[in-house]
This record gives sequence, C-alpha cells and structure tokens, in this order.
Amino acid sequence: MSSTKRLVRSAFRLLLLAGFLGACRAEEGCGGATCPFAVGGYARIRGTVTRADGTPYVAPENAGVLVVCGPGGFGGFRVPTSAAGAYELTIEAPAPLPRDTVPCALAVGAPVVAADTAPVAFGRERTRAPVTVVDLRLPAR
Repeated sequence: MSSTKRLVRSAFRLLLLAGFLGACRAEEGCGGATCPFAVGGYARIRGTVTRADGTPYVAPENAGVLVVCGPGGFGGFRVPTSAAGAYELTIEAPAPLPRDTVPCALAVGAPVVAADTAPVAFGRERTRAPVTVVDLRLPAR
C-alpha cells in the first residue's frame, strides 16, 4: 500500500473518531447509547484548612488539598488554599455513578499534615453541581 493511501486511510479514521467523540456529550447522549467518554456527574467541594489553633493554613498548589473519590480513585488533583485557608474545586466523575453520593478522601500537605473522608454529592449538570463543605484541621503538635 502506498504511503498516500495509508495517510488518507489514517486521516479518515481520525475523522470518524472525531465525529464519534463529538457526538458523545453527557448533556445530549449518544443516540440512546452509553457514551464511553461521557462525564458521569459533577460535584463541588469547598472548605477551609486551619491549624489546631484556628489560624488559616496556606498551602501552595504542590502541597494543596488533594481529593480522590469513589471506587477507581477519580479526581486526584491538588488545589492551593487562599490566604484565608479556603479552597474550592469541581470534580467530574468519569463514568456513570452507582449512586448520587460517593465517598471521597481529602488530604493536604506534602507530606500529608491533615486528612479526612466525606460523602460527596454528585449531580448531572455542571452548572448545578451540589456543593459539599469539608473543613480540614491540622492536629495539635
């Protein structure tokens, strides 16, 4: 097979894949089928991180709040805290969820200085994602 034919065939496959992926939107569905790349739900988590004495804990992004949710461990990224110790993030579940509330583990620091688990509510629309508040407190030394 000539290199031109291979190139045309590869381009055609990419166009088919792009058309398939473009047709799969969580809001619109995939023609009644389950979308393999659709988002299963959205959640917003916010809270504050404080020291044992109640003062804000300021964490940079590389040591900020880490959230990992549900079976399979989705999420898995860090966000910094503000000067007031506040944080907020939105999580997208990568697949349909078995229930609307999923357990999530939260940790702050590198190494970890505070951690907790919380049930987090997920919704179907990003703009109306339920908000779960999780405050973390560092233990006294």
